[in-house]
Amino acid sequence: MSQSSQVKETAPTKATSQFPDNPEANGRASSTADSVTNVTIEPRKTSLATNAVKGAAAFSKSIAILQMIADSEQPPSISMLVRQSNLPRPTLHRLLKALAAEDMVELRPNKTYAVGARTLQLAGRALAQNDLAKIAAPEMSLLSAQTQETVHLAIRSSNDLVYIYKKDTPHAVRIASTVGARVPCHASAVGKCLIAFLSEEERVRVVDSMDMRRLTDFTITDRNDLLAEFEKIRKNGYATSHQESDLEIQCFATCIFDRNGQPAAGVSISVPIYRLKADRDEYLKPLLECRDRIMQKLGCAQVK
Repeated sequence: MSQSSQVKETAPTKATSQFPDNPEANGRASSTADSVTNVTIEPRKTSLATNAVKGAAAFSKSIAILQMIADSEQPPSISMLVRQSNLPRPTLHRLLKALAAEDMVELRPNKTYAVGARTLQLAGRALAQNDLAKIAAPEMSLLSAQTQETVHLAIRSSNDLVYIYKKDTPHAVRIASTVGARVPCHASAVGKCLIAFLSEEERVRVVDSMDMRRLTDFTITDRNDLLAEFEKIRKNGYATSHQESDLEIQCFATCIFDRNGQPAAGVSISVPIYRLKADRDEYLKPLLECRDRIMQKLGCAQVK
């Protein structure tokens, strides 16, 4: 969960959810279960001038610009986008104008850019149509009730994970995050799980392509240390993250496998360290049981 976060106390409120059956990723505290602050992710720097797909340069650049805007903690100005994209200002301005014409981005009165209404609409529909999240939602809700902590469901996107569901803790002190936020896999319990259960060849390929930046003093940034961590995760069947992306946050995670035995998603529990129970089985037992129930519903009852 890579975000600069601090937990603080807020007034408890009744949790609501993202999905119809009262369904709902780590970061700063929030006052409600379904109204949370954005996860702070450092935007990835991309040289659009050299990374465009041949034959689809304008489309590739436009998508990358949209991703930059979506990943920014605050709506960026055109000057910020010029620095990040390495594109000439006239080219960037032309692409932004085209995105705005389709309501994919929005130019605000203060001359900054935000994700547009059409992009949000498409994202909402994608999440609503996500069978995995719908199927997992009741089990995730039960897991949160059993542990009294925030739980998340995430999928992998390249070297990041993306949260697709969240159910918050009923406690006044909460971990805020947002569905749709991206987090570096190497600094997350869920992310490490999703890579650990790939084939050895694929694990090495992914690690070699990672920007293993340090998010806290506890972040694993050494290639061999991360590969060794993967072996431990494969042996135990679960992963942990101790303050690796956020100070004062402990996470536990495990994998949901598809019918081909490949990691399809990850389930996690996030706990403020001051509230962490000494007996880790109080988190691991319900976590693994939740995984098994979800996989059974998906017709993938066999766990690696």
